[in-house]
Amino acid sequence: MVKVFQNTSERNIFFVFLIAVFLFYGNTINNKYALDDDFVTVVNFPEKGKAYTPSNPLVSKGFSKIPKIWTSRYAHDGEGSFDYRPIVTTSFAIEYGIFGQNPAVSHFINILFYLGCIWLIYQCIQLMFVGQAYAKPLAFLCSLLFLIHPLHTEVVSSLKSRDELMAFFFAMIALRHSFLLFDTGRWKHLVVLILALFVGVLSKRTAVVYVFAIPMSLLFFRKTDWKKWGVLFVGLFIMYLCYALLRKKLITEKMVRHFYHFENFMYTENISFTEKIMIGIKTLGFYVKMLLLPYPLRFYYGESMLDYKSGFGLNLLVALGFLGSTVWYYVKTRSRYFLYALLLFLGCIFPFLNVMTPVAGVVGERLAFTASFGFCLMLGLVLIRYLDKINLDKISIKTLTAKPWLYVSLAGLVCMVYVFKRNLEWHDKFTLFEHDVAYLEHSAKANSLMANEYFEKMNNAKTAQEGTKYAEKALKHYSISLRADSSMFSAANNGGVVLFTFYKNYTEAERYFKAAIRAKPEYAQAYENWGNTCKMRQNYDSAFLFYRKAIELNPKQYTSYDAIGALYNELKQHKLAEKAYARGLEVFPADYYFSAQYANSIYMDGREQEGLRMFEEAFKIDPNRKLGEFLTQKFKALNDTLKEAYYLNYNYIH
Repeated sequence: MVKVFQNTSERNIFFVFLIAVFLFYGNTINNKYALDDDFVTVVNFPEKGKAYTPSNPLVSKGFSKIPKIWTSRYAHDGEGSFDYRPIVTTSFAIEYGIFGQNPAVSHFINILFYLGCIWLIYQCIQLMFVGQAYAKPLAFLCSLLFLIHPLHTEVVSSLKSRDELMAFFFAMIALRHSFLLFDTGRWKHLVVLILALFVGVLSKRTAVVYVFAIPMSLLFFRKTDWKKWGVLFVGLFIMYLCYALLRKKLITEKMVRHFYHFENFMYTENISFTEKIMIGIKTLGFYVKMLLLPYPLRFYYGESMLDYKSGFGLNLLVALGFLGSTVWYYVKTRSRYFLYALLLFLGCIFPFLNVMTPVAGVVGERLAFTASFGFCLMLGLVLIRYLDKINLDKISIKTLTAKPWLYVSLAGLVCMVYVFKRNLEWHDKFTLFEHDVAYLEHSAKANSLMANEYFEKMNNAKTAQEGTKYAEKALKHYSISLRADSSMFSAANNGGVVLFTFYKNYTEAERYFKAAIRAKPEYAQAYENWGNTCKMRQNYDSAFLFYRKAIELNPKQYTSYDAIGALYNELKQHKLAEKAYARGLEVFPADYYFSAQYANSIYMDGREQEGLRMFEEAFKIDPNRKLGEFLTQKFKALNDTLKEAYYLNYNYIH
């Protein structure tokens, strides 16, 4: 029988972590779906009377589509598909297959993974410092610092960020078993190590840093054993080779990922190597600042929120101060363990410093999650000199409220209040955006996302007054977005739609659509919307020109085919409308709506018999009651009793 806990003390410490984790994050169980959760699960609920298409069709099939998940890309949006994280998506498919669409269960599972990460940190640090008198208090302190850190709220509260949780969770399992391998010599630990790291990398590629972190950890904390080192390196090499081959052989979708200026200016501007180094130092300063003082937290950042283009600034000063002070502390103490923690932090944060590869959004709270382990270990090594006097064999509220641990407990209480409040802000997308946008006045994408939420509420408004309120807010944030970055083409397009549909200001709407096309010349939807403004101003030639341009840019621009056909019918040019819908059917064969409009164009052209025959073809595609009633009346007027009876019978049955 496997012992879960080695002794009573270990069990008590686990329950301290368990209680603390739920005190900090238990209120996330009441949250709904938020930012980017549609990448990993089904977030849209069926609406009565409306056709339902789940936002994540693979997850919506539960267990049956798991094989397809392993051959598909992780994320899909309107422009493409990218990355490969099958473990995370599989976890949501299993969850959906058992519990259905249940955000409370999803959030509960996130909390359990976070608890698992805390417990693994505690175990790993004890293994690192085995034989040291302060090993247990240090492990407890670092685990506690990690648990209470407010910068982790995004990772726990956001279901999409389960990839970060799982990648770190399995990487820490691998780290733990690397120490057990060297301590016991049992090769089963190598198998667990390789499998855990393999699963971690398939959860998110950030776990690959532990291919380097594990050997570094052993170098600092264990004696040289060349046989074990050799087997370990072979195992890690095979693991990564298997991962690379799996990606190459299984994925059937192409990688399609577009990068834009408003996500990171480094995607579109020529940046010298020297400038990249400076940007990297400033990015490091941002993360250090947020690890030391995580306020205010935001759902999105972007380069305009930071001081990348200025010569100096707070982020640069923080980075230089951090590097200078840590080097000074190491020189003063000659602590190889502190050096390890510093290198672990820098190594884990380096991929996100915009030096090697620009990061979408420039910086992000979740990107510091794995690296914060090294930071908490560094901080713990400094503090343990003053906090090592604690009897963890008899841990209680009394021991945690006695000096000097009282100060840690007070800091934890402050963090708990902050985290609890932040969790409420992650309740859903609208709540999150509306709170954070006050701190994002210079973020183009954040304001555009906020405006999109207001735009949706404008469309679903129950009163004119409510619609006006949301339209004003949507237009305000689209304008802020464009002032922050004129390349934000979607904000220009959507702002134009608000002006067009709600305010009927076609001249101003046209100006917005032109701005969208300047920012993205291949933007088919903006051309279609520009065509709509021309139509309302009765500039029909231009309207047709822009509709055709939209189709040229995107042959699957469904609504542009309909716009051309509908306008021709409106102008009584039914033969041209017929051709427009016929072309649409070439691209969307057996489409009921286009088939019905094709039939309608023929019918309105005076060719009633041919039109009715085409209506019957449309009825075969979608035998709906409305068209059935129409055909019943028409065949009754034509004295075609056989067909009248057929369609009448359908109407009666249905």
